[in-house]
Amino acid sequence: MRTTPGNDFLRRTAALLLSVAAAAPALAGNRAYEASLDRYFELTYGTRLAAVDVDRLVEDFRAKMAGKPQTQSCPALKRAMDDFADNEFRDAVQGYFGSGELEAQIKDVLRRRLSHEDLEAFIAFADSPAGAAYLRNSQAADSDVQATLKASHEQLMSSPAMKKLVSDMGAKVLPVMLECQN
Repeated sequence: MRTTPGNDFLRRTAALLLSVAAAAPALAGNRAYEASLDRYFELTYGTRLAAVDVDRLVEDFRAKMAGKPQTQSCPALKRAMDDFADNEFRDAVQGYFGSGELEAQIKDVLRRRLSHEDLEAFIAFADSPAGAAYLRNSQAADSDVQATLKASHEQLMSSPAMKKLVSDMGAKVLPVMLECQN
């Protein structure tokens, strides 16, 4: 058969239709995977992101800024930092944890690590009475563990061993820093 513009168009159209038909099962599988991924995210990280205590983050930021010598010696700077914490910082934290961007980043990681079978197995477990109880209790336990880790970090930073370590570092590194400035 001789190639004409009409024949060429029909050939390309047929090839396109065949490739779309061949890809249809993969696309359907991809939609099923994405639906499972959405459900997994909702049950795990989505729940945790929704539970982020923005007020605590704002207060932690405020406390950190209030501890700076400049803030302690200047009431106007303290007021400005408080205002910044209550407005811009709060808005930034809420925007970050409520953004679709963070969800997309987390889902990209999950796509690399979890198969459709992994997601379906987890969802089946989560939908069972034992799985629902586990999720509820493990998420509460995660919050408690995070609080324990934070308290442990604070204890470590104020411990005599850490104070000695910082002092030893200063004795070893400070002379070298002074040499480098000369």
